[in-house]
Formats: sequence, C-alpha cells, structure tokens
Amino acid sequence: MTDDQYAQYESLEKSDDFQDVPENIDTASSVPDIATLALAMKNKINEIGVADGIGSRDNRGASINKGQLRQNLIRLIFKVSRGATAYYARTGDTFKQKNVDFEKSAFTNTAAPKLVHIANQLVTDTTADADNLVNADGDDLAALTILAKAFSDSIPKPKRAEEESKVNNAKIPPLLKEAKEIRRVLDIFMQTFIDSNPDFYAEWAETLTIDDAATSNPAAHTINLTVEAGQTANVDYDEFDMQNSSEIKLINNNATTIEYGFGNDTTTFDREPELVNANSQQRKTATALGYQSIETNQLNIRNASGAALLITLEFYD
Repeated sequence: MTDDQYAQYESLEKSDDFQDVPENIDTASSVPDIATLALAMKNKINEIGVADGIGSRDNRGASINKGQLRQNLIRLIFKVSRGATAYYARTGDTFKQKNVDFEKSAFTNTAAPKLVHIANQLVTDTTADADNLVNADGDDLAALTILAKAFSDSIPKPKRAEEESKVNNAKIPPLLKEAKEIRRVLDIFMQTFIDSNPDFYAEWAETLTIDDAATSNPAAHTINLTVEAGQTANVDYDEFDMQNSSEIKLINNNATTIEYGFGNDTTTFDREPELVNANSQQRKTATALGYQSIETNQLNIRNASGAALLITLEFYD
C-alpha cells in the first residue's frame, strides 16, 4: 500500500478497535445494527490486510531461486557433457562426440525452455553409455533429469508472483472504499448516541479524524522476535512507555497465522487474542488488545503452528 492507503487503513483499524472494546460493545448493544456493521467493517479490514500482505511481498526470492537452479543445471550439463565427450573421443565416435560437446559460453543467453530441452536431450543421447562416461555416471543423468524438471517448473514462478502482487495491490483501493462506506453508515447509527451518551460518541468520532496518522507518526519502538513452534512468547517492551491509547502493530510475513494480546501473566490472555493472518499485519490499540496498566500488562504472542515464526512488532505513541 501507499502511505496514503496505509493512513486510511490504520484509521479504519482505529474505528475497529473502538468497536472491540467490551464496554463499547455493551453501550452499543441497544442498537443491533451497530454490531452487524462493525463485523462487516472488520471483515473488510481483514481483506485489505491480506491483500496488502500478498501485494507487498518481496518477489525477488522466486527469481533468485530460478537463477540458482539455472546455474546448477548448467554445471551438471557440462559435467555429463565432458564425461560423454571424453568417452566418445576414446571410442572414435565423432558424430556422438559432436552432439554432446558444448562450448563454455554456449548457455550465456540461452532461453530457459531451450536449456531444459538441451538437458533432456543430453540425457537421451547418453543414457545407453551411462556406465562408460568418464567421471560421470547414471546417477548424474538421473540428477540431470530431476534438475531439468525443477528448473522447468520454476520458469513461470517469478512472473506469477509478480502478477499475484499486482492483482492484490489492485484490490486495495476498492476494498478501502467499501470499508469506508461501511464505516460511514455505521457512523449514522453511532450518531444516535450524541444526546444520550455524548462522551461515547465523542470517542468514536476521534477514530474518524486520524486518516493522516500513518504518514506523520512513525513507530516509536520496534522489536523483531522469534516465537518457537507451539509456544507463547512474552514481549519485553520496557523501552516503550505503554499507554491505553498506544498502538501495537504485529507484522506477520509467515505462511501461517499468529495471535497476540495482553494477559496478567506471561503465558495467557485476558481476552480472546487478536488473530493475524498469514502474510498480513494488524495494528491495534493497547486497550483493544486487553491492556490494563496495573494488572493486565503482559504482552504475549502465541504460535500454534509447527514451526518457529519470525515476527515484527511496532509500537506507536
């Protein structure tokens, strides 16, 4: 997302946080429409978070993997080629020797599909003589077949990853528009409390006027943390002055979900923890995450998956 889109997104999250506070839920319960609209807004915010997680991926990994496979494939082609060339030179079979002998520069600019075809053809041409190759054998031919298949499978991946990012980035503007429209309608019902509970509405109204916060309010503190498989990790945030209105963003660039929230000890949660989807992020106020300065002040991260997860926490004043 752009800075402006992040600002809109985090403003929506402020409104969502307000609707998650138990006291606010109780107050709004007299108007059932509010809970319905709040849930619709939350779902839309989650969609935006997922789209941004995929859209902002660093897709260089697919290209790097493809490049490594290419180099490994070329290296193995030359190993088999040298072994076959030497054997056919020994037997005087100049026709076969010519077919399997390649120059070092032969594959500098060779298209990926052609490189796969060359590898497969080399296996075909030398399989009958696998036991006679010089410093190469049938295991190398089997490995060459496997590597050619792996490289072939990798050919569309960088492009596919880039296209997936573009598709998800394109989803963000309409999703933001839909979420803000839901909030606009939600505000209509929230305004019915202006006379009966003006403080309640005033607090809600504050969440509608912070759309520029993300561009002018950088994180005051950042923590990178590894949470072991099946464990709950306690976060040491002593360097940050936590307040009820502080915000905590969890960035989850993993392929599985993770949960966070406050509890009164280092292993449990005071309320249902916030679920952060795979390749996504959530930014919540301390209050919405269950924070109370005296009793419920232990920030915990729960990893229910079978692998260790590296996450980033950003703290905002």
